[in-house]
Amino acid sequence: MKKLLIIIIPLCIILALTLANYFRSEPIVAKAVEHGLPWQVEIIDNKPKVFHLTVGESTLGDAVTLIGDDHELAIMSKDDSAALEVYFPLFTTGPITGKLVLVADIADTDLRHLIDNVPNYKMLETGVKKMDVEFSQQAEALNYPIKSITFAPVAQLTRGLVIQHFGKPSSLEKISESEVHVFYQNLGLRIIVNNDGKDFIEYSMDFTLDK
Repeated sequence: MKKLLIIIIPLCIILALTLANYFRSEPIVAKAVEHGLPWQVEIIDNKPKVFHLTVGESTLGDAVTLIGDDHELAIMSKDDSAALEVYFPLFTTGPITGKLVLVADIADTDLRHLIDNVPNYKMLETGVKKMDVEFSQQAEALNYPIKSITFAPVAQLTRGLVIQHFGKPSSLEKISESEVHVFYQNLGLRIIVNNDGKDFIEYSMDFTLDK
């Protein structure tokens, strides 16, 4: 578990900071599509499938086609870590609304190629560098498979509510007095419950039993 945390912490920091910035923006009305519920997760060949998207198989473009055009495609970078992401500012899953971020599974060399051609960038208040993908490379960028799916619900989560809907967890990790990480390895899932901040529901093969 310690080795796993060392691998995923840098990208998780970028993702958390990215979402923190996005939560400051005004929501955009998204088209109503039935995506299923966050706890309706399937595991197919060790790959979590949720919201009709399969981690490791579905592409960023598949998500855009399924969810809609109200999205942002960008490279988010902080310190020595960077990630290609698609962000949906308003995502509705049943009665639950929130924000959705999909991180691409992209080789370092390919990501560097995209970064080298970035036409514009801006520094966010969180310290994250947000880089636009060059227009001629956007179609290429959307062809990369999804590495992780993170849903940030507007409603506050509690540990009891999580267990009620997702069942008994594989493990719990107390980060602080206000923050606990709830793992479901059978679902490729980690849920961050933070009483003093935002909550995140994360789907990734990094959290499955075979990792």
